[in-house]
Amino acid sequence: MLQQIRERSGSLVIKIILCIIGISFFAFGIMDVVRILTSTPPVARGAHIKVPFQEFYSSYQRYTRQTKKENQALSSDEREQAAQMIAESLAQDAILKREPKKLGLVVPKDVIKSYIRGIPTFQKDGKFDADLFNHVLQQAGISSGQFIADVEAQLMQQQLLLPVLSGIHINPFYKDLLLETLIQKKSFEILIAPETNIQVDDPSPKVLENWVETNKEKYSVSEKRDVELILFDHETFEATIPVSKEELQLAFETQKDDSETPEKRDVTLVTCKTDRDAELVKKLLLKKTAPDTVKKKLPGVTLEKFVMIEKKDLPGNDSDSVFSLAEGESFGPVRLEKGFGVYVVTKIERPRGKTLQEMTPLLEKEIRTRKGSVQLSETKEKIEDAFASGQTFEEISKEFPLKKITLARSDEENFLEKAKENNLSDPVQEAVKKLAFSLEKDAESEFLDGEGASFIVKVVEVHPKHLPDISQIKETAIKDYREHIRKEKISERCIDTFGKVNVDIEEWDRLLKKNKFKPKNIAVSRFDLGTKDHEITKMFTPDILERLMLQKKNKVEFFETLDGHIAVVFLREVRQNIFGSLDPENIEKQKAIAKNLEESAQEEALKLFKDGLLVSCKIVFNKKVMEKVYKKVEDS
Repeated sequence: MLQQIRERSGSLVIKIILCIIGISFFAFGIMDVVRILTSTPPVARGAHIKVPFQEFYSSYQRYTRQTKKENQALSSDEREQAAQMIAESLAQDAILKREPKKLGLVVPKDVIKSYIRGIPTFQKDGKFDADLFNHVLQQAGISSGQFIADVEAQLMQQQLLLPVLSGIHINPFYKDLLLETLIQKKSFEILIAPETNIQVDDPSPKVLENWVETNKEKYSVSEKRDVELILFDHETFEATIPVSKEELQLAFETQKDDSETPEKRDVTLVTCKTDRDAELVKKLLLKKTAPDTVKKKLPGVTLEKFVMIEKKDLPGNDSDSVFSLAEGESFGPVRLEKGFGVYVVTKIERPRGKTLQEMTPLLEKEIRTRKGSVQLSETKEKIEDAFASGQTFEEISKEFPLKKITLARSDEENFLEKAKENNLSDPVQEAVKKLAFSLEKDAESEFLDGEGASFIVKVVEVHPKHLPDISQIKETAIKDYREHIRKEKISERCIDTFGKVNVDIEEWDRLLKKNKFKPKNIAVSRFDLGTKDHEITKMFTPDILERLMLQKKNKVEFFETLDGHIAVVFLREVRQNIFGSLDPENIEKQKAIAKNLEESAQEEALKLFKDGLLVSCKIVFNKKVMEKVYKKVEDS
């Protein structure tokens, strides 16, 4: 058939037929694409909302484009998780776009504008930059209109979600949702498994050997290194640079007009026990009576003399008043800790230009620093060449101000601690650590500049990671093994005691009564997980706490506590927590509680609220459509 068509394709009729067939294929191909985009079922639907295929397709495409830019390769599981998260987010947004309209909430344009201008990503030198704004959005593959719409939706959601954290009375739909998700408090009965009468024998040599081999990562000694750090102190080096008299004189002539000595004064503080005595002192000082004479005339008076002090060096808060006095004048009485006092100025040394001798130390330092900056790199090259030629540290340090620091048997964990013991600054510590664990044995770095010093790092010896002889770790390994077996036996006892995985409250109570167990009752909400002082956060690791909050009623779980005990946990009931009802009379209490929540708990509350929307609105996700999308995007 095809051969016949090819043979007759020269005729006009056949050409027309082939043209029609081609157009048909093209048209049907286009229509197939249109049909896929328009007739494919929504990715999610429920509660009068749906997430269209096209919207999900675009969002997932943007996500994959971004991950490729960041060179992140996604596994099939990660693609599936990402698709689910995107679908959930779009469904939540759809619900939250619908509800504000029903409640009549709006976000003014100036609020949106102010919010966007305040985002640091779009700022240059602390100010909003329109070009940067457009560039960032272009890189992210988002139009400005779409971004502004997203911001508006986000601010709209805040108006709707903030009542969650402040306890404000809101409409029944959200009130019911809050009671289900945010203000739930779960009441657990937690029994620390008894450890009495548990006998654990020491392991045999063969069992101990197998235990160590199985846990060799735990018992292995990490790689350690002997590192030498050769410090070249800049200040010490600069102090060796000679300064000629001509250089000093030239520098002095350049700066003398800008330098003068500060005003200095001799001040005497005359202290009395009473205000009346202070007034007598004041009168005598006004008559130009010397402070020493005043002391002789009035018993109980004490003198404190400050010789040639600057204004900043006078104790107390009266320096401004005292340094405004003329020579021979007094100020007071003033209240002091031990009575009353009067200040008198006995001598004043006015500001004057500094002499060459006074300025010499400062000028020498400035000249040496200036010359040192030029000579420093040349000197470091000389030192590096000297080491390269085989000279020893002792030989080179006779010519240059070098200091050697040895950090013996350091691993990556204790390296910084050892560096701090040798007074190395933070930037130097990090730089040295990076080199110390990247260089090969006997290798040394070039000079690196730190704070006030340059340094060379040399790796003298590398002690590789190894599993020590079992005799060296025998005591620790036996202790660990016994603890492991002890916990296993406790767990077995717990399973034997409580038997079934699922028990109802009556069965749980019967088992407690039969075995004379008295568990601890602990009530906990999602909010409590965000606080550090709640009893349950001191018992379990964060991942166990998360599993606890997902635990179902009538189910016994076994968890290890932070102090190594086995805890038997039973979820007894789920009830409303301390937020109580959302009635107006409780608003102030609810606001206070919400205000004191840590940021992590607030984020958890908002996440729960949005997750709760999906449940309450009975959102159903079409997994097949989602799979079709992420496979299609990945293939393209």
